[in-house]
Amino acid sequence: MKTLILFLTLSLLGLSSFCQNKAIAKYPSDTLPYTYLGLGTGINNYVGIIGVGADVRVYHEFFIRIGAGLGSWGGKLTGGIRYERKYTSGWGYGISYSQCSGLNDYKYDFETVSSTLLITKNVTMDLLKVRTINLTAFHNWVFKKKNKFYIEFGYAIPLDKDAYKLQDPTIILSDKSKSLLTTLQPGGIIISTGFMFGL
Repeated sequence: MKTLILFLTLSLLGLSSFCQNKAIAKYPSDTLPYTYLGLGTGINNYVGIIGVGADVRVYHEFFIRIGAGLGSWGGKLTGGIRYERKYTSGWGYGISYSQCSGLNDYKYDFETVSSTLLITKNVTMDLLKVRTINLTAFHNWVFKKKNKFYIEFGYAIPLDKDAYKLQDPTIILSDKSKSLLTTLQPGGIIISTGFMFGL
């Protein structure tokens, strides 16, 4: 039994090495870009609703990712790592950390509670800093060995709850308004897309 396990392990390692060498032979690593710059958009995207990002190759299929942009909670900055399963078009995985700056003097018509009545009124609040850990899977389509179009899916785990402060502490928001703020706050399902240019 031990011999069989050893044989299977060595076979898998050999196959993995062969596949990797084949990929490198098709696209030698020294001919591939080490830096990609691009634009992205989406929901809980690493660059916000719209922004710019960069991937820097650190070792074969491993990249450092950075991004900056604007979202529903102010400016957004992200740093993380990505793993691409192969140099050509295909799937990959990523993990990153994002921080949104928040907004001061944010105004919106919210439903509020006054005695037993629900009243819609213009409420001013400060949106506070929010952080998330992002777990993603993505698919690349590589063009001319240099440029990449991608779609990305995943989940952003929020590290902060109720990240807002009412400027008038006597105002009581309804459950509906609190639910709306939770939806607007970064965190939850990630759906994004973008285009990266190899340098």
